Amino acid sequence: YDKGSISAVYKCGHYSILSHLAAVEEYRKTKLNGKIGLKVDGDAMIPLDPNSKADQQAAFRGMVWGFGWFANPLYKGNYPASMLDDLDSTILPRFILSEMKRLRQNKPDFLGYDGYTTGWARPTKNCKRNESNTWPICVDGIETLPNGTSIGPPTNSPWNFDYPQTLRIGLKHLYSTYGAYPLYITENGMAVVNESQLSRSNALNDYARINWYKGYLKVLKEVIEQDHIPVDGFIAWACLDNFEWIYGYNTRFGLIYVDYETEQRYVKQSARYLKGVFKQGKPI
Repeated sequence: YDKGSISAVYKCGHYSILSHLAAVEEYRKTKLNGKIGLKVDGDAMIPLDPNSKADQQAAFRGMVWGFGWFANPLYKGNYPASMLDDLDSTILPRFILSEMKRLRQNKPDFLGYDGYTTGWARPTKNCKRNESNTWPICVDGIETLPNGTSIGPPTNSPWNFDYPQTLRIGLKHLYSTYGAYPLYITENGMAVVNESQLSRSNALNDYARINWYKGYLKVLKEVIEQDHIPVDGFIAWACLDNFEWIYGYNTRFGLIYVDYETEQRYVKQSARYLKGVFKQGKPI
């Protein structure tokens, strides 16, 4: 397909949703009584100016389009109204009535959320098709301001900043907008700055990663106990150092250090910390 075609992207998403629906229907015919769901990878967003109505709307729109592209059909049977209003059927395919009915009858048993970081949101100025790289969402997602201020401490990934409230923002949106429950954090983690250049002994003492997890787990505990949002699990990314997308082996997210020459594996301090919290009940 034409990689530059926005319609190809939305068609791919559309048929992925229908494929998921068919898989759910077939699985439930087996009467195995297991749980089947999916995870979403949208961005939690906050308004750049908390007092700006336009920025508030941009943050909400960013999450509606980011999460709702998949979550809305799977929980409500159709795309978000703003997507249907702004994209004609040549770009965003439409579900027929029978498909919408099947979607509503086969809601996920759980929803996973890959919660990493957050961006400030503002509307893109003069957002037009073929002219603005944020079209059709038309929301600027900003992690670092022109003066160098970042939304949180940086990591080795240029997109990933330490902002624990990400979990509260994302989980609240998913729970309140879609009634999604139970919820799982299906990915959360970070790469320590320059970790791939460190000696093994130094890389194993990954206290920056421990501090990351402390912050995020404290917020997650508050989400469960204070906000009363049903979160049933947390999965750290990643168990092992691995090939990280376009960054390859040059960035390490693992709780376990991998020597890529010998394939030997070594437990980092962050893994011991998480074991203490989850298995031994130690304080966060």
